[in-house]
Amino acid sequence: EDISAYSGVDVTEEQNSTIIAYTKPCVQNTLLDLYIVAEEKIKLPKTCDYLFSFFKTNGNFECVSNLININNLCNLDASEVASIDGLFYGDNKLENADLSVFANSKLVSMQGVFENCEKLTFVDLSVLDTTLVLDVSSLFDGCTNLKSVNLKGVDFSNVSTTNKMFNDCVSLIKLDFEDLNFGEVLDASYMFYNCDKLSVINLKNCVFNSLYNAKAMFAGCGSLVS
Repeated sequence: EDISAYSGVDVTEEQNSTIIAYTKPCVQNTLLDLYIVAEEKIKLPKTCDYLFSFFKTNGNFECVSNLININNLCNLDASEVASIDGLFYGDNKLENADLSVFANSKLVSMQGVFENCEKLTFVDLSVLDTTLVLDVSSLFDGCTNLKSVNLKGVDFSNVSTTNKMFNDCVSLIKLDFEDLNFGEVLDASYMFYNCDKLSVINLKNCVFNSLYNAKAMFAGCGSLVS
């Protein structure tokens, strides 16, 4: 698709037009598709906190974002990225979040990556190398339409805090934690707070043997039976 006719911004420090971010209006011109166009791979820095966080605060102090999709992430080189805190924070209309571009990253912190992404229904974390990750607090906090998360093979063995990880995920019904190692987690407070539809968590071979703070970990999980 030729997107050159759409609004483009030169996002290079040198303003040499080698990297252009285009926004394509869609759905009655109220929502936006973001396209990243570059002459060569864009090497991302170690810290990419809030990189795609496009929210603004309205008059009621609510987070509002027009972003629904991010395209051409294959143009990014994320091999040296260590922190993606708040990567999509507040993108409350974002429908898809492909993390495969970070598959070879050296991730250490993933705090609030999807916080308040209210339209997301599915996230695949299995594409990531999470061996070095220490913090996944508020990872899905406020993802009110999230229904499924693929955690198969994910390594959480160095994570120390899962505080509010699934806080207010009111559409979640089932989670599969089989074989997950949370052995270094000290703080799991409010981890599943107000997940009122969550009925099943598969904890087979799941390790939580260093837990210090479990305050309100399952508070508001009125449907939980196993």
